[in-house]
Amino acid sequence: MIAKTLGKFAAALILLACASSAPSHADSALDGATIRIIIAHKAGNTTDTMARLFAKTLEKYLPDSSINLQNLDGNGGSLAMAEIHDSKASLVTVGFVNSSVVFSQVTQGDALPYDIKDFQWIGALASSQRVLVVRKDALDRAEPSKSNAAAKPLVSLAMSASAQNYIDGLLLNGTTNLRLKMVPGFKTEQQNAMLLAGDADAGIGTYENFREFIEAGDLVPVLKFGTVGYPDALATLPTLEQVALPNAPRDVIALSTKLSDMGRFVVAAPATPEAQRAALAKAFDQVVADPDYLAGLKAANFIGTPANAETVTRFIGDLLGNAKVLGDLKAMIACGQQISDSGRHSCDSGSL
Repeated sequence: MIAKTLGKFAAALILLACASSAPSHADSALDGATIRIIIAHKAGNTTDTMARLFAKTLEKYLPDSSINLQNLDGNGGSLAMAEIHDSKASLVTVGFVNSSVVFSQVTQGDALPYDIKDFQWIGALASSQRVLVVRKDALDRAEPSKSNAAAKPLVSLAMSASAQNYIDGLLLNGTTNLRLKMVPGFKTEQQNAMLLAGDADAGIGTYENFREFIEAGDLVPVLKFGTVGYPDALATLPTLEQVALPNAPRDVIALSTKLSDMGRFVVAAPATPEAQRAALAKAFDQVVADPDYLAGLKAANFIGTPANAETVTRFIGDLLGNAKVLGDLKAMIACGQQISDSGRHSCDSGSL
């Protein structure tokens, strides 16, 4: 009898331990809902990898929800944003996008079928670890602290004129001594192959995208756009803010830095009911603090630097309400395009 009682007690302890190790689940506005997650990048992209890890962990906190993932790459994230924007309240739709959607809003404006201020901003996952890398034989043309006006421009490839790396290249033209010839029309794998083959000189993107080529000595990092989320190996690499020209608009530099530091955004459709939006924001906070999620980030060489819904919503609102920074950003992008097209040598304050 005693042995039998002890056996039941031990079994109860085991069940209690298992229950305490699982995430607690209270009734949620998302119970029974189907959550459609749209990833604004191709499968295998760094944002795709992070989004899938997030979705897998999300299942622990929303066990009564059905989660479906879809990749919808194209046009710098605006294709995915348009799809998310038009989603109805009957289906919970969430998107994983990068900061190119903010630049698209500034550069394309009324041409877009949506306004990013209408979206529900759920959070930001991590720094995008954005860097400028060049081939070793092009290093003499990639010194941000000296004028490169007389040198042959660095050729850098992008998928489209609305892609994040294309806009980043134009901003480098407008705010530093660097001179980049931005050429759209190439997929990511084509960009890397042509860069390694010597058909391009420079690349802009996430550190993880270039890591194996940097470690092999084929590419050399020149600067980083942000300040957080980078590996220790890049601790001494100069930032855009450190190499920017003295007369470059500091508000544009600060914006570029902030967008790199926030990097990967999570948004919900404008039609999302408030109760579901709040539940998504709560689940976001739980996932980004989850030990399994953090271990997965580390295994994939990612460094989490999350920002919650309130922080991101405030940032987007402040940005879109700041006419000066939007005007300066448009001017830098336009001037950077002129430099890329070889029609201008600098964006000095007297010529803006």
